Amino acid sequence: MSQGNSVAETMAVNPVQSVRGVSVLLGVVCTPMALWHEGFLVFAGLCYWLACGLSWQTMSRRNRLQALVLSGIGAGAALLALLLGNTVDLSDLLKGNIALISMLVAVSFLGLVSQPDLAEGERLPTGKRSILGTLLGVHFFGAVINLSALFILGDRMSQRRSLSRAQVVALTRAFSAAAFWSPFFAAMGVALTYAPEARLSELMFSGAALAVAALVVIFFTVRRLSEHERFEGYPLRLNSLWLPSLLAVAVLVVHYLYPQLSILFIITLSAPLICLLTLLFRGKVAAPLRGHIQAGWPI
Repeated sequence: MSQGNSVAETMAVNPVQSVRGVSVLLGVVCTPMALWHEGFLVFAGLCYWLACGLSWQTMSRRNRLQALVLSGIGAGAALLALLLGNTVDLSDLLKGNIALISMLVAVSFLGLVSQPDLAEGERLPTGKRSILGTLLGVHFFGAVINLSALFILGDRMSQRRSLSRAQVVALTRAFSAAAFWSPFFAAMGVALTYAPEARLSELMFSGAALAVAALVVIFFTVRRLSEHERFEGYPLRLNSLWLPSLLAVAVLVVHYLYPQLSILFIITLSAPLICLLTLLFRGKVAAPLRGHIQAGWPI
């Protein structure tokens, strides 16, 4: 509770960060409304550009350089198109990749309700089973809440000391393997957006087979690395996997019932909705959402 209060106090004296958060929120809300009018996508694009501009001073030097390079390439391509006699639609520039961006923003809500915590005083398990539990835990949590899973599990496993090489390999590689099948990864969004005739069910099932093979290889790699040092893993609990399972099933069922809806649209709607319902069930809604909107997105 004290952490939430400190966040609220920080936001009270940082109106720019609050505006950035609200801009991102408007962007993700307007994206599904484009089903009724495409103009909402243009407005969403303006909101994201505003948030980006307000975040410029707080971005890392590397991120600013990447943004300048990519923007320069885009501006150069647009200028070349004009010189060749083609037209450049500014609204199309604003609408580009909005669905993908909104999906990533929507998925970030899941971190509010899917943070696997250790019980107070609970000791980390060791041995082969702990390796398997860690791999499955970071894989399935990472498949839903993305990079947040690495930070959450890594923080619990470090216990005020640096992670061992075996722990780092287990976390990073098992997390990356989720990109093979997870519909909540940007990789899947890109494939569904730009690959002609790409189908979620086919990508997920074929990707799941690749993920299983990858996890087997990672398991033996981590076990070999941990021969000379004790591996302390993360305790996987079956009851903590309800959210990843629920979201995956919900996306597949809705896509089957309404195939005309894009996967990105389904995720953009379902992730915040499930998060909101879970927070309502827990009896804490306003404070977590406010903290996430004001501090969870702007970087």
